[in-house]
Amino acid sequence: MKTFHLTRVTQRNDKHHVFLTWGKSFEFSQHRQALRFLTTTNTFLTAFLVELNDHLSDVQVRYRKNWLLFFHDKPTHGPNNYADDRTCDHCIDAVKELLNIAFNRHKFDSGSSMAFENFRKSLDYLVEVCRVLLKYYKRYSWTVDVWQINILISKLQARKLELDAWGLDSATKMHVKMSIAFQQVIPLNFSHKLASVS
Repeated sequence: MKTFHLTRVTQRNDKHHVFLTWGKSFEFSQHRQALRFLTTTNTFLTAFLVELNDHLSDVQVRYRKNWLLFFHDKPTHGPNNYADDRTCDHCIDAVKELLNIAFNRHKFDSGSSMAFENFRKSLDYLVEVCRVLLKYYKRYSWTVDVWQINILISKLQARKLELDAWGLDSATKMHVKMSIAFQQVIPLNFSHKLASVS
């Protein structure tokens, strides 16, 4: 099975540093604390990869089941249906590529950063496909599908918040010093509200 094995710990001034992604660098007083943190991070990233793959599968099945709705030859439909079809197709292909890159390059020096950034982008692409599908579900008044896709969108957005905040709780519990270069860890526009069913 594909699992993450981040091992990079750098030492400066008798401190051990773990760099996860841009804006997140953690400082430990002992090497074993840094390794323990990396082990926890590896478990988190592996579980995240499994879950993202599952969400990708779900979104792709939903897209293919509704693929016939993207018929664009009738003048009344206009070019928007074709554009929506291409958007979904592109986003799904992009997620596949991003997940492959995140895993295949995770042992590089910048591998952890690549994993976190590619996971974030993958979540954005999956939400984009869900929003396109939501538009068609509302158009045809498929209430159950509207609720299901709204719940999925909320799950994906919540997972993005969890990804952005990864390491903060773990580091606090281990009493390590953190340095965060950017304060944009949690987006301000996140909302747990479901889109209206109307």
